[in-house]
Amino acid sequence: RGVKSMKLMKDDELISMDILPSSIVDKIADIDEEELELEEADLELENGEIEEEETEETSANNSGPWALVITTGGYGKRVPVSQFTLQNRGGKGRIATKFKKKKRKQDKLASLRIVNETEELIMITTRGIIIRQAIDAISIQSRSATGVRVQKLDDADSIAEVALVPATEEEIEETEDIDVEDMEDIDAEEIEDIDAEDMEETEDIDEEDMEEEE
Repeated sequence: RGVKSMKLMKDDELISMDILPSSIVDKIADIDEEELELEEADLELENGEIEEEETEETSANNSGPWALVITTGGYGKRVPVSQFTLQNRGGKGRIATKFKKKKRKQDKLASLRIVNETEELIMITTRGIIIRQAIDAISIQSRSATGVRVQKLDDADSIAEVALVPATEEEIEETEDIDVEDMEDIDAEEIEDIDAEDMEETEDIDEEDMEEEE
C-alpha cells in the first residue's frame, strides 16, 4: 500500500516524479536559514485557495542544475533547484510555476525535468510536430513566474511530451573544427614577424644589461 509522500490540494494530481542525485540534495540542504524563512509562507492557504499576493523572488544563485518547467500551452522556464527547499514527508510542496490565463483552454503542466546547460530539449505536440531547443536558450526565472514562450502553437495544438537529450557528437566536432580553422587563419608571416620582434626586444635587453655591468 505504501505511505503518503505529499499532500495534494483540491483538484490537484501527481503527474510525474524524478530521482535527484545526492549532490543536488546536499546543495539544497546548504541553503541559508534566512533564505528559507523568506520562502516559508509560499503555499499558505486562505479559505481553501492559494494566496494571489505571492511575491516574485529571484534567487541570487542562478547556477545549475535547474528544474525545467514546460506547460501544455508552450511556455517554459528554468528554476534553480536551490529554490525548492527540502520538506518532510507529507508536506504540501511549493509552487513551481504559475500559468498563463487563456480564454479558450486552461494551461497545464506538461513536464518538469532536472537539467544542466549542456543538455538539449525535444518536445512533441499533439499534432506530431517536434521541436528541438538548447536548454541554455530557455531563460532562468523564479518559481512564481509564468515562463517564456518556447513554442508557438495553434489554438487546437498543445505540448504532449518532453524529452532530454545530450549534445550530439556532431556539434562537439563542429566546435573543434571551428577552433582549428581559426588557428589556420593566422598568417605564417605574422607569426614570423612576432617572433622577430621578440628576438629584437631580447637583444636590446641583453645589451642594456651588459652596459650596466661595465
